[in-house]
Amino acid sequence: MSEPAGARRRWAGPALSVVIFAAALVALQRELHAFRYRDVTRGLHAIPTTQVATALALTALSYAILVGYDALALRYVRHRIAAWRVAFGSFVSYAVSHTLGFPVLTGGAVRVRFWSAWGLSTGEIGQAVSFAGATFTLGMVLMGGLVLVLEPSSKMALVHLSAAVRPLGAVALLLVAAYVGWSVRSAARRRARGTIDRRSTPPSVPALVASPTAGAGLTPELALETAAADAAAADTADAATADAATAAGEAAGAASAPSAPAAVATPAVSASAVSVSAVSVGGWRFPVPSPTLAVAQLVLAAADWTVAGSVLYALLPHQAAAVPFLTFLGAFLLAQFAGVVSHVPGGIGVFEWVIVRLLRPYAPNAAAVLGALVAYRAVYYLLPFVAALGALALHETRHVQARVAGGVVQGARVVGRVAPRIVPLALSFATFAAGTVLLVSGATPSVHARVAALHSALPLGVIELSHFAASLAGAALVVLAWALGRRLDAAWGLAIVALVVGIIGSLLKGLDWEEGLLLTGVLSLLIPARPAFYRRAALTNEPFTPGWTLAVLLVVGVTTWLGYFSYHHVEYSSDLWWRFTARGDAPRFLRASVGVLGALLVFALLRLLRHAPADPEPPTDADLARARCVLERAVATEGNLALLGDKSLLFSDSGRTFVAYGVAGRSWVALGDPVGPPEEHTEVAWRFKEAADEHGGWTVFYQVSVDHLPLYIDLGLTLLKLGEEARVPLDRFSLDGGARKGMRRIVNAVEKQGVRFEVRDASAVPALLPELRRISDEWLATKSVREKGFSLGYFDERYLQQFPIALVLRRDGDGEHPVAFANLWRGADRSELSVDLMRYASDAPESVMEYLFVQLLLWGKSQGYAEFNLGMAPLSGFESRSLAPLWSRAGALLYRHGEHFYNFQGLRRYKEKFDPIWEPKYLASPGGLVLPRVLANVTTLISGGLRGVIAR
Repeated sequence: MSEPAGARRRWAGPALSVVIFAAALVALQRELHAFRYRDVTRGLHAIPTTQVATALALTALSYAILVGYDALALRYVRHRIAAWRVAFGSFVSYAVSHTLGFPVLTGGAVRVRFWSAWGLSTGEIGQAVSFAGATFTLGMVLMGGLVLVLEPSSKMALVHLSAAVRPLGAVALLLVAAYVGWSVRSAARRRARGTIDRRSTPPSVPALVASPTAGAGLTPELALETAAADAAAADTADAATADAATAAGEAAGAASAPSAPAAVATPAVSASAVSVSAVSVGGWRFPVPSPTLAVAQLVLAAADWTVAGSVLYALLPHQAAAVPFLTFLGAFLLAQFAGVVSHVPGGIGVFEWVIVRLLRPYAPNAAAVLGALVAYRAVYYLLPFVAALGALALHETRHVQARVAGGVVQGARVVGRVAPRIVPLALSFATFAAGTVLLVSGATPSVHARVAALHSALPLGVIELSHFAASLAGAALVVLAWALGRRLDAAWGLAIVALVVGIIGSLLKGLDWEEGLLLTGVLSLLIPARPAFYRRAALTNEPFTPGWTLAVLLVVGVTTWLGYFSYHHVEYSSDLWWRFTARGDAPRFLRASVGVLGALLVFALLRLLRHAPADPEPPTDADLARARCVLERAVATEGNLALLGDKSLLFSDSGRTFVAYGVAGRSWVALGDPVGPPEEHTEVAWRFKEAADEHGGWTVFYQVSVDHLPLYIDLGLTLLKLGEEARVPLDRFSLDGGARKGMRRIVNAVEKQGVRFEVRDASAVPALLPELRRISDEWLATKSVREKGFSLGYFDERYLQQFPIALVLRRDGDGEHPVAFANLWRGADRSELSVDLMRYASDAPESVMEYLFVQLLLWGKSQGYAEFNLGMAPLSGFESRSLAPLWSRAGALLYRHGEHFYNFQGLRRYKEKFDPIWEPKYLASPGGLVLPRVLANVTTLISGGLRGVIAR
């Protein structure tokens, strides 16, 4: 899909939601044209406390039933999770999805976050989420069918439903019966075959084919072929194997390059199919539930819809309470269906209009019904949502603390790691809520007694100006909330100013001390959180997502509608704009609305007029020269791969730090950590994420170190361990002692064949290039492999001329000529030494690679280098405990028993001979359902395109 088409698709959904939302507000206004704002507030305040208490109890029961949805779904995939975890994950996911809408993106994302951490594969999560969604749909179909069949025609007519729709109820019930019958038949067929219904896995299982290697098994390329189903819907087990394949490729070249993966993940398209026992869609296979599960689905779903409807029924005014519950339930189901189909977050506006419209015969006082709907929103949506956010923040804090205790970072730095991740998001929500309160307050009538008291002490102009300023502050806060979530320092300062203006404006426009108290609370939380907002970037340059745009438009739309509804009885005239009186709420609303809309329009224009985001481009000679200057001061050596010129470069504003990256599919893959001064790493990492966001891409950092994990967590990325990197302290390396007897024997045996080791400066490389080319071509032909790229060095004359070269020279009748070589990477201040391209000729002595390594370590020690980087041992260091994540357990299993694919343990044992220190390496990516596609894209980059994926 092209980028413009992708952008249009991302914005199409929110745009349609805005149109539907606007239409619903217009329709709702027509239903309420005979009522005033005070009629709604009067109806809200008239709800008895006992009714509110009943609604709260029913809400708790409803969410408890929803826990059953997830419990059934987990039973369906035959995965056991502790009951408290099921309840916690279910409550948070449903509270979030009910309020924000888009359940697949909101509640589904929460489930992925929890369930993946609790051991479910992506395939199991997909099956379980689909099962829960099917339960929800079955409940709506079942209850809708029952209502249409059982409800008398006279009652249906009162809620504007014709008796002609009754056959639809029969059809709905037949569909439900067919579902149960399908389940029974499937179970009977399984019993007849004597089979056991097992948890499904996607139909593709990758086949790993390890290429045989010569010498010490330290060649940089390993061809791995997989037959993967659609990568967007692959099981995490597939993803784990694909990543293991990537890691295996690294294992093959770990000695010749610290980062040398080569994996293959070829997505295949699976056709949709339906059988007696399962449904297959796009590479997913969904077994038909057992009859017990199917019946349990129907019982739970029926109870859920009944109790959820009872919450609103309990809050209805006494006039509407006369409506029979079955009739009301039909209206409730229809309203919920309309809200879901509209894709408006929470169905706001759409749900209200349908309820008011359908209940009008029983409750002609539509304002009182709307008051009950406001209470319903607060009880069933807002309170659980706030509770879920608090519970989620507490859980995330404890989760990070647990990881800290596990050794990711030191315990003394817990707060410093947790706060940057939790605080900005929490304050973003709080700021958005504060802005919404100010906008709603500016659109609704003030308390006249307070205004009169204020007017007796202050000039009218102060009151008018305060009202206008408070509304503008509200508009600023709903926009700044988005920027606070992105940790912008400018947003922090502007939000402080907007909150102060809002507090003063609330008090001076009508003594609204409640609003002032709320804003003061947000301000008191925001001020000490200054360190969490560290990014220096222009507000107009940050990517404004469709979701945030929709949220802002919905808030502005609701407040504008509220103002119009509150003052629609006021006769409009041109002089209304210039009317200034103490009780002139309508003129103040008009002026504030124009101010708010004007401010938002200016902001939108500034964003539209900004420079379009630059597309990734190959580095220029000037870019490579700048990168070379940065690398001369860099401690780590992996960044030298940027000098290949096959990766785009993103520099910090100072030019002292860069990220080298490639783009494949939607994945923007940065190689390693940012290169440059540590104080600039955060800035350039965020700029890289913004660039990916601007193009609708996924931010990925490949092979990152432990020291930078808090940064990637702060970016909202998920960490996946790839393996462990071996670093040899050179000050303690020598060939002395019994443990080094084997190394001494290899060195002596090789040198007896007229071979010696030598390191030559980069200036000597041009004269050696013909010989080096011959060795490289021989090596490629012998191994039947092709050049790779991205995280693997390849033979490029311009690239090789930038580094010293280590040679293994053999004497013969024509003098000395090289039989093996490796280009050297040197860290600043002699901190690290490593190699990249490492190849040998067909006539090289046996064990020449080990000889070369030993000599390199001895040479590095003699030159005063601190460490030698031997590269990574893929899949090593993984935990196989029952509670470990699936990827960790799969990696540990493949590490122990995967010698049929590649000798992972043998590679680690080989490197252990040098007594290294092991440090973990990670993949930082969005994770979840996109992980298989990310891994496939990384594979494409490393393999040099699709041709490299399917060929060695």
